[in-house]
Amino acid sequence: MNSKIKLYRPDGGLITNWESWTRPKKDYQWAPGRSAMELAKAWFSESKISIPRELEELFNSLARLNGFRLLRGIPEKVTSLPERGEGRNHDLVLQGKTSAEFFTVCIEAKADEPFGNETVGSYRAAAIKSKESDIPTRVPERIEKLLSFVPGAQSKWDNIRYQLLTAL
Repeated sequence: MNSKIKLYRPDGGLITNWESWTRPKKDYQWAPGRSAMELAKAWFSESKISIPRELEELFNSLARLNGFRLLRGIPEKVTSLPERGEGRNHDLVLQGKTSAEFFTVCIEAKADEPFGNETVGSYRAAAIKSKESDIPTRVPERIEKLLSFVPGAQSKWDNIRYQLLTAL
């Protein structure tokens, strides 16, 4: 068990139980059965903070994370995106280390809602169509900028959910 991790609110305050977890931007998202509250409860399923079993099993299944140690986590962390507009709101950002490297994992928790329905390809196509109809949008430029940070052929991302691209 990885009991050394500490969770912090974005203002730097220590999270000591699920009730002190950072609240999401929209009040209705902090309720039983919703992802924010269920994620908080998963990290405090025992009397103290502990990595959820499913996440620990996933990390242990990855050779690159052999001997991992989680150092800190920040729920509801907002990171900037390369184009103007609202930043990416991560449900939980984890930082850890192995004997070889430091790593960051950004978690998008889901309990009673799906990932955003738009794929990168369909979102880009709809935005291009909007531009052709003189509806201003910078979505195609934002997608291209985001994809410039991802290794591999950009066309491989057309069927990936846009929400997951922004999380990456």
